[in-house]
Amino acid sequence: MKRFWIRVDASYEIGTGHVYRCVQIAKTLQQDGYDVIFICRAFDGNLIDWIKSQSFCVLTLPSELPTKNQLQSEEPVLKHGYWLHASQLDDLLVTYKSMIGHLDISDKHVSYVVKNEWMLIDHFGLDYRWHSAMKVKTGVNIAVIDGQADRKHDTDILIDPNECNKVTKWQGLISDQCKLFQGYSYIPLSPEFNNCTKPRKRKELNHILISFGGVDSDDYTLKALNVLKSFNFRITIAVGKNYKNIEHIRKIVESSSRMNLYVQTNKMAELMLQADLAIGAGGTMIWERCKTALPSLITVIADNQLKQVDCVEELGIGKKLNPENFELQLKEQIINLQKNSSELMEMSSKEIDLNKKRTSLKWSSVFKR
Repeated sequence: MKRFWIRVDASYEIGTGHVYRCVQIAKTLQQDGYDVIFICRAFDGNLIDWIKSQSFCVLTLPSELPTKNQLQSEEPVLKHGYWLHASQLDDLLVTYKSMIGHLDISDKHVSYVVKNEWMLIDHFGLDYRWHSAMKVKTGVNIAVIDGQADRKHDTDILIDPNECNKVTKWQGLISDQCKLFQGYSYIPLSPEFNNCTKPRKRKELNHILISFGGVDSDDYTLKALNVLKSFNFRITIAVGKNYKNIEHIRKIVESSSRMNLYVQTNKMAELMLQADLAIGAGGTMIWERCKTALPSLITVIADNQLKQVDCVEELGIGKKLNPENFELQLKEQIINLQKNSSELMEMSSKEIDLNKKRTSLKWSSVFKR
């Protein structure tokens, strides 16, 4: 059996989307005979138990590392370097030691055992320095998922799931030998979304889905629900298990016959297909909504989502709500879409057209040398 390593984290700070998309890739690799091993730090809000529940091995790294190599001493300092709560060197060393422990081998044998295997890295706090050192120590091939283009990578494969600005964004940040896979076709979606072959065009606004991902630390879920309570729509709310205000939302939902709440549901594709409009954030769920031809109103809840949300507006498949006056803009947009349902139809139609360009993908073929 072929081994495949994945280095990824989730936390209240990082969110959960990086883990979810890696698990989707891992499932397809597992079906093709790979032994997939996740390596994750045990930050507050991690998804380690959930990854294990999906039948994957997880090497758990401590949340705090005893470090002499402080993050601020690294040059250049990464925009999201604080996600590590350590230096890249300390994170690398603890990752390397966990691999040796899992394989039950000595340090001098690791390059013979791991050489030419793959490690997928989905982490904005790691760059070429981490990649290069891991290659030297183990001989592993490196693949990176990243759409930010805000740091250099020493990677054999780069997967950029963003649809816009694909031509020049990686110049000077990857080597000429790096294989670059870009665009909507390389966004890891679960089988339930990939099987949405004939989503409907939305013609009028009756049913709204509120979902801001797995954490929603600024509680846009509650903000959106407070705005929508004054409208006579059917409302579905979907939150992750790390959302901290579940009981408050549950009480609101239980007081209304037109509201439903789902926590850590595996029915997101079904919920999206049923809704006429989504209100959510700018992470991977943007493309899940696109696959179900669901128009959306989107706010940026983390700075790494900004480029992707701008891309969605450029494509005409969603509209951006500014965080500074989220409630006011949301109310205005809802009133507008009530009066001008043709805008729903237009967004939905553009999503259907974009889906026609998405090609089927076998992830194991991407990781062939």
